Amino acid sequence: MPEVIKEPTKEEMRADIRRRIVRNYTYHAPKDDQAARYDKIRSQAMTVAHEFTNLDEAIDELQTVIQECVPECDERIQALGNLQQLRSGMLGALTTLTILDAIVMFSNAAIARNE
Repeated sequence: MPEVIKEPTKEEMRADIRRRIVRNYTYHAPKDDQAARYDKIRSQAMTVAHEFTNLDEAIDELQTVIQECVPECDERIQALGNLQQLRSGMLGALTTLTILDAIVMFSNAAIARNE
């Protein structure tokens, strides 16, 4: 017989939301090697921004950096999803820079919030 998945109660959902609010809006001071990983992510994103003529290779490298530096979590999924938007091409420079900002932000948030 298949396992029945129990829906969370309203109170369980509220408690989860409260935990996320505290986690998302609490300052997470860098620890151990986190500051170095933040720098690596920002540096590679800057390379992507400067490499509009050779974007595919720079995007591949940024994806590798995220996969190496960022724990598996919702924020990592957001960062990698935004990276896929860059792969689609056909974006203007400002849109590309906005997406890069989101990638860096979600990558850094993943490290800060989930380690």
